Amino acid sequence: CVLYLSARLNTVPVYKILKKILIDRYATLYEGTGKIGKQILLNKIYSELYVVEDWRGGVNTDHEVIQMEARPTTHASTDTGIGKTVSVQKFALDWAEGKSNTDIDFVFIIAFRELNLLKNEKYDLPGLLLHLYPQLKHLKEAGLFDDECRCAFILDGLDELRKPLDFKQKKMSSITEKTTVDVLVTSLITGALLESALVWVTSRPAAADQIPPDYIHRKTEVRGFITDQQKEEYFRKRIQDEEQTNTIISHIKKVKTLYIMCYIPVFFWITYTVLQELIKNKVKEIPKTLTQMYAHFLNIQMDTKGKKYDKTLHKDTKNLLESNRTELLKLAELAFKQLMKGNVMFYEEDLRESRIDVSYSEYSGIFTEIFKEECVLYQSKVYCFVHLSFQEFLAAVYVFHCYETKNLEELQCLKPWYEEWSENVTLDDLLKEAVDKSVESQNGHLDLFLRFLLGLSLQTNQRLLQGLLSFKHSSTERTKEHIKDLIKGHYRSLSTERSINLFLCLSEMKDQSLSGELQEYLNSEKHSGQKLSLGQCSALAYMLLTSDEVLEELDLKKINTSSEGYSRLIPALSKCRKTNIKKTRNHEAGNTFSHLYFQRWKVTNYIYSRYCN
Repeated sequence: CVLYLSARLNTVPVYKILKKILIDRYATLYEGTGKIGKQILLNKIYSELYVVEDWRGGVNTDHEVIQMEARPTTHASTDTGIGKTVSVQKFALDWAEGKSNTDIDFVFIIAFRELNLLKNEKYDLPGLLLHLYPQLKHLKEAGLFDDECRCAFILDGLDELRKPLDFKQKKMSSITEKTTVDVLVTSLITGALLESALVWVTSRPAAADQIPPDYIHRKTEVRGFITDQQKEEYFRKRIQDEEQTNTIISHIKKVKTLYIMCYIPVFFWITYTVLQELIKNKVKEIPKTLTQMYAHFLNIQMDTKGKKYDKTLHKDTKNLLESNRTELLKLAELAFKQLMKGNVMFYEEDLRESRIDVSYSEYSGIFTEIFKEECVLYQSKVYCFVHLSFQEFLAAVYVFHCYETKNLEELQCLKPWYEEWSENVTLDDLLKEAVDKSVESQNGHLDLFLRFLLGLSLQTNQRLLQGLLSFKHSSTERTKEHIKDLIKGHYRSLSTERSINLFLCLSEMKDQSLSGELQEYLNSEKHSGQKLSLGQCSALAYMLLTSDEVLEELDLKKINTSSEGYSRLIPALSKCRKTNIKKTRNHEAGNTFSHLYFQRWKVTNYIYSRYCN
């Protein structure tokens, strides 16, 4: 009785200390980048997240940007990517402030980026927690590991873990036995260790399938802003100047693909930074593609660095990029090599591999604008780009640099195993292989990289990066035709996500011919027996979903496709006032379509209410 009473008394100071730690860590966050960034109260700017159950019955393994564009029906707030990490921080902050989940005794956030630093060191669970939360003492005596204690472990950023989790290895059931951190993590997730504990794992989609479904009780997906009203509310919270807000919203609404991407808060900051600068300088032509937007953003950040750190007046963009060329190309090398390895967080050994000296003063300005440095345990540091998409942009820049300098050895990961590249390999050949490599990817981790790569093949975008690269314009007509052939199913059947990404690649290259063909197909009275491929159905559905107009009727009897093709057209019904799902050119496929439609009615019903009421 004396021991039990002592333990319960010790619980009070321990959980109070833990709550103070969480409040100190997460009450504020740094929003934005560099010059326009600032410390802001999380509770002041946080908007509720739109989180859905994974009704599809499987983990979506696609890039978060591609997910949104493939299903533009879906509200995240916060400043890191789509909002996973900040949603975790908000959960912990609310618990620490006594606003929610008061039935939970302890909440611990364990970031995988911190576990990477521990490598092969061994800990027992109390030792690991003490290592991550050194202010906490007497954890064992506090009743943390008692059966009646309700404890939540939030494992944040599975995609950032360098060593893949192995769920077949031996699990630990004793809290006093020391082992490597990856074994501790798998033991927590499987319930072998602290069976009564609540475990929440966050991850980008590409890494989520590391966890076997047997150990997942509930699967949710954080999506982006659903409605224009939610996006605009988010904009107004952060810009505050009403006239400027209205101008920026008006500009970006003109480019549907970019407006859709503003569901990612970091992309909003990039867009806001670019448009604010262009409006201030009375530039009438706004960026219409992702590549243009990111090229402008890079130029603006180099200008900011020059004024802030080099004390130089505004120079033309060519001189700005030229003066930072060495440092930027090293960052681009890091971006490409780590992207190919699937890494989004970097450590000092990664930087050394790309000859980046973090103590070199020239990097100080670049770090604060496009490359972030974060202190974690005991002043150890991790690094990342302002967003994964910026890493993908610079990775594409590095490919062009290697092509220009004929350093094809660096690009071997893009080359097919059965082919040899000579120094005279054409840009068309290089881009076609990159297209195929992206299509082969199961998780879509090269999709956005490919769009930037193809976007950089345009002369208009090349001019924006003069001084960083010495572009020599080459024809890319064969690459465009190859992409169209892939969408039309000449070689293989593509997933919805790969099909839509290739369709967006054509837009990035300013090629609207396929869009024109599909629009003509939709408008024509007779289709002379032409059968739409799965890729064409995905592209057509995307066209209709992103159109500003609501289609009066989607006449399916005009469309000839397979059962799967009809199922890919289902999302497009949200932009049609009426449709005929009984009379189709393929009766069996039409029945399948009807079945799929009614099966998914609850999901599409929301979309109907959004667009058609």
